[in-house]
Amino acid sequence: MFKLSGEALHAVRGALAARERERRAAVPHRQPLIGATDPEPWFPYSAVEVVDPERRFAAPEVTGLPTPFRGSIVRLALFKLIGSGVLAALTAAGSSEPFSRKSCALAAAVNTVAIAHYYIIWQVRLQSFTNKPFFSWMIGIRDKARDVSAEVVENFPKAYIQEVAVDSLRHSDWAVTLVLLYLDLHALAERVPNPKASGPFLSSAWGAIFQVLIIVFGSITRFLCNNGRPGKGRDRTDQAGNLLLPKPADGCVQFAAFLSFVAATAFFVLPLVNLVHMVGNPWDLESKPYEDAMIIWLIMFLQTGYPVISVIEWVVLTFVAKDLRDVYGTDESAAKAPRPMPGDQYPPLLSLFKDLGYGSLDTLTKGGLAVYVAFRAAR
Repeated sequence: MFKLSGEALHAVRGALAARERERRAAVPHRQPLIGATDPEPWFPYSAVEVVDPERRFAAPEVTGLPTPFRGSIVRLALFKLIGSGVLAALTAAGSSEPFSRKSCALAAAVNTVAIAHYYIIWQVRLQSFTNKPFFSWMIGIRDKARDVSAEVVENFPKAYIQEVAVDSLRHSDWAVTLVLLYLDLHALAERVPNPKASGPFLSSAWGAIFQVLIIVFGSITRFLCNNGRPGKGRDRTDQAGNLLLPKPADGCVQFAAFLSFVAATAFFVLPLVNLVHMVGNPWDLESKPYEDAMIIWLIMFLQTGYPVISVIEWVVLTFVAKDLRDVYGTDESAAKAPRPMPGDQYPPLLSLFKDLGYGSLDTLTKGGLAVYVAFRAAR
């Protein structure tokens, strides 16, 4: 077999290195995505700014935050759920009282399912989901000379797909955890002796079924109808080649999205009202029953944050969000009057808000109940 000598290999490597230096020198200086209009970044000594621009993740404009920071939000919720889930599981294993063992086991199961889903969401937000064929959805390290507009146009389809994937993971999580969480709350409410309470009008089985129906109708709104959003915008042009407004969704699609959301909200509200009827006014109670009633009321109050976030999402998508190509593009006329966001994009700050909101709610409701029942069993 033909083999080069050491001197020949050294010469080839030198020639390749010289060619690479020439190529890099010929590439024009790339404008950074963060602080693109400023001569100096707002804080040049921060942990992000001192990283070599060639080693940063591409297009933070379509992810809301630099990728390491974005992933840390989900990671924090993940490990809080791990801590509360382990606590509830160990308490269930060591408890001798049947109800405490059951309650802690349900809380541990809720946190375990949430942990599994949050781990996958974390991998998506960290852009490290390498399983085929999903690897093509990830936003990688920038390795070419790109300006803001080019990177946004290249990566906003990936960011939209990631948002759909993350929302599907959330719905998969809720389809299981809402059922188990309600069963735990219902069992806890049954042990609150309040003669002034009017009593339940739903059994625990019907309350659990309603939790599933929440996800069924919520999925119709989010995925089948895409929240009633318009269609794609980039393929519609006039005779001069200018992009037109995205085609609005059909009226029947918008009506189906609205009707499904109303149905999901109704199935969400009825079980919560049922728990209120079961425990009554917490201030009529004392000692442990008072604490049980208060934690049920607190979790019910926190759970109203889920539909609130959905309403905020609908308002932003319908009235606020603008086409990312106009916001970050180079067309001055489009930047002055940006078009509404088409259905194949997603607002980066809204995505960030949902991670913060849902992460906080999941931690407080699922993790909070697990911590409470664990300490309740230890008393």
